[in-house]
Amino acid sequence: MGSLVLSAQSRTELLADWQSIYDSHRYLDAYTASAAFWSASTSVQELSGKELIFAARLASRIGGLRLSRYLYRQARMQDPSSPLVRYFTRHLDSSRQFLLDDLVAFQRDPELGGDDADLRASWLAGYAHSFATLRDFGRANELLKKAHRICPNSAWILSQEADVLGMADRWQDSLAVAEEGCRIDPASPWPISSLTTALLHLGEIEEAVSRISRAAEISQYYRVLQSACWYHCAFAETLDGEQRRSVLEAAGKFAERSAAMTPLEDRECRTDLARTWLDLASMQDDHAGMERWSGEVRSPFYRRLLANLQSNPGGRRLRLPYKRTIQKYVECVPTSISMAVSSMDVHIPVEEFAREVTFGGTHEWAAADWLRERELYVRFFSVNAGIATQLIEAGIGFTLTWDDDESGHCVAIVGADLAAGTVIVHDPNSFRSTEYLLSSLREDYSPVGILGMAAVPSTHKAMLDAILPASSALVEASVSQQRLFEREGAAGAATLVDACEAQYPDQPAAAYLRAIQSLEEGKVGRAHHGFGELLAQFPDSAAVRVRWISSCRALGDSALLRSTLRSIVDRGKVPGVDSQNAWTSRILAMSMNTPTCSASRQKREARQRLFCEFRFATIGGRPTDGIFSPISGGFRVQQKARCWLIG
Repeated sequence: MGSLVLSAQSRTELLADWQSIYDSHRYLDAYTASAAFWSASTSVQELSGKELIFAARLASRIGGLRLSRYLYRQARMQDPSSPLVRYFTRHLDSSRQFLLDDLVAFQRDPELGGDDADLRASWLAGYAHSFATLRDFGRANELLKKAHRICPNSAWILSQEADVLGMADRWQDSLAVAEEGCRIDPASPWPISSLTTALLHLGEIEEAVSRISRAAEISQYYRVLQSACWYHCAFAETLDGEQRRSVLEAAGKFAERSAAMTPLEDRECRTDLARTWLDLASMQDDHAGMERWSGEVRSPFYRRLLANLQSNPGGRRLRLPYKRTIQKYVECVPTSISMAVSSMDVHIPVEEFAREVTFGGTHEWAAADWLRERELYVRFFSVNAGIATQLIEAGIGFTLTWDDDESGHCVAIVGADLAAGTVIVHDPNSFRSTEYLLSSLREDYSPVGILGMAAVPSTHKAMLDAILPASSALVEASVSQQRLFEREGAAGAATLVDACEAQYPDQPAAAYLRAIQSLEEGKVGRAHHGFGELLAQFPDSAAVRVRWISSCRALGDSALLRSTLRSIVDRGKVPGVDSQNAWTSRILAMSMNTPTCSASRQKREARQRLFCEFRFATIGGRPTDGIFSPISGGFRVQQKARCWLIG
């Protein structure tokens, strides 16, 4: 960062000038003013803690993401006890620092210290946001009130409060708070981000586009321009013809400007910008652009999609008309169902639906019963490429549920691109749609396949029955079994399982139902044997894995449980083209960190695995790039909370 021959007083005065420019969010101007110091001749070791923090913050705003982290680490090494350094380096990776440890340490000593009121208040607001991600809104609100008392009229603190309100699904309140933040500091990138997110959840996409566009016009932060591009693409998804073309053209201009705002651009930043261009190319059906930018981001999804387009140039793209809806917490099932049935001009009041069937999550059987009471015909089935295509061609939207070790997630399938070899998906966590490769809809996903559900008016009953194969009876039985367990206990489902075994003696799904029945009846040895055989056939099935672990616990064989958990965790593959959800679930890591695994070394290993998985999950990594589009939901994670049960 240039020559350091200036006196300490001169450097302090220069830093104060640059900090003033930075605080007005004129990041490019701050870089220009300090340009002489951004050179190889600057000795990082001779910089003060304040200078390092300033440089790290500025580098992150102008594309030097890796440099920024390096400078933050240097600052922490130099002065780890400084309140300024502690605040701005809290986000750094550390093998010793985990989220829960961090929150426990904060509760022991919540004060940052120092005489900078803004910094102390921001410290509290940041932890309020962390507690809110764990849905501890009481503690979050207490911290926010304290932060406001220490430093009133802070746009940053207001943006944190708006985000906390959003996580609590109080979007109207979130919008009001974000508006106040924008009024106090119109150039700040933080309250405008909170404001547009709130508008999106309130269904005001056009207003969100207008507000982010105005912010982007005056911003010197490339991510604000990326966000403007994203919102334009989201708006374009709702349009056709000339209107769509015009909106995408405006998006392209923001993308072009964002590239000019990263003078310290590194590989990480280039990849980030390339994702924006890839999103835009995909929206414009620009195959040449998609090929170029998919290479930049190393996206196996788009490489496979482009290969499909070359092989099927005459394939049709079918998008059913439907009503876009963003879910509230743990309401993915009712929200996805409402979108799917809206494709057949059936409109369900989502709030009423969720209120009656969602309690910490939603069982599909409860949702189906509610729909049947309203004279809709409901079928469950195993989703594969052929069935998905036939249903969309028949104009029938449906839902698909992905299992996870602790929960699951339900999405709406609302279209198919037969040329690209994809289905068009609306994940209720986001306003925007995405796509899954048809080849990802594998029948070996689990013993009963990937759970699909279609609800249709009586006029479509015969059409739906004609599409679904006879083997769908096993999937129907698996859902009915759960309903019977809930209402009648294990005895109520025994006859159903016996009938399935008699009719389908060689089907893994029948063996799966028997193993579940045995576990429910207390026949743990038989259940354990059955789940073990199924786990060998379906090693990536979360549903089998969780029940197998339950049988191990019921047997009390801690050594077997420990060794198996270790093998499952260690076998976990990095997400990629060959699996939908093969990364290790935190339930496995947490299971290793129990009384059955009390050795300190094993606990450390479990915590490391848990931390790595948690980091992956919190950056929106659940769907794999090799199977799902990594773009449309990637720039903005609309909901960070995981869904419990199904939601």
